[in-house]
Amino acid sequence: YGYTNSNGLAVRLNAGLRVNLYKGLRYEGTYSYTKAKNDTRQFEGQQAFDVRREVLSYTVINPSTGLPIYYMPETGGRLTADNISREDWTIRNQFVYDRDWNDKMHQLTLLAGNEVQSMRTDNTYNLTRGFNDETYTVQPVDYKTLSAAYLAGTLYPSTGGYGYYYPDTYRAQRLDSRLISYYANLAYSYREKYGINASWRIDQS
Repeated sequence: YGYTNSNGLAVRLNAGLRVNLYKGLRYEGTYSYTKAKNDTRQFEGQQAFDVRREVLSYTVINPSTGLPIYYMPETGGRLTADNISREDWTIRNQFVYDRDWNDKMHQLTLLAGNEVQSMRTDNTYNLTRGFNDETYTVQPVDYKTLSAAYLAGTLYPSTGGYGYYYPDTYRAQRLDSRLISYYANLAYSYREKYGINASWRIDQS
């Protein structure tokens, strides 16, 4: 009656950098990049229940001839292709100053930096009706007529039902998110007993 195939691929890269600059002052950087893709292909054959129900949901009887009028293909199944790709990257840069004096009587750590992130997801969805999986041919569908009016007296449901088609053959979506952060921190301790800490951060998107 059908099958589902799914193929995925992901690439992840991570890197870090640390450089000692001068007497307790150092630079630290971290970088990451991810690219992923997933493609799903689902086929429901002509005998699948959902396919047969959909055909009946858009079939009416011609009152003059008593013959059915099919608005969905009588032959072939449904082929669905769902493709998702994602690309993310993060860059983090910071400077750290770390010193102590008089045999650790005084200890001071200062830190300041920023982080930038980008996350993008693309999704495309395609639905093909009347698809023959052996010959790769497609039956025509009059989506304009289907979308124009309600179909009264459809065969499913059988108790005087009606059908109305909502466009669902194609969908494209992009989600794009970008974030930036700035931060700073100060930590001081005296004789490893008493301390004070202060921090500041701002996030924007």
